[in-house]
Amino acid sequence: MPPSSSEFHVPLKLAYAYRIWALVSVCTMFAIAAFGPNALKHDENAHIGLTKMAIDQGLLSALQSPKNPSAAGALYPMLHMIAEPLTALQPRSIRVFQVTIFLGIVYLLHKVLSRRLAY
Repeated sequence: MPPSSSEFHVPLKLAYAYRIWALVSVCTMFAIAAFGPNALKHDENAHIGLTKMAIDQGLLSALQSPKNPSAAGALYPMLHMIAEPLTALQPRSIRVFQVTIFLGIVYLLHKVLSRRLAY
């Protein structure tokens, strides 16, 4: 029989160490996003190109266009179209937005999974 959740105990010092490590990791991700190169790199050109096409032509038309260089589906350009007033589709702003979305998803998953494991 597997141990119950009350049998798992993490020492307090180790719990603090995990939290400090998580905080350092989050700060590092934001620093890389905020202070990284101010030019689109790697596949960012294609994905932001798709977003710009979607703004100009409409999402469905951009996704079906033979000029679409991106393999991203509809969610990526939709999120960036919504965030465009905040990011102005500038590389550093886009990266900070993406890190924020990523961390929000990680937080939500943590909350959902911790509730399920508590039962």
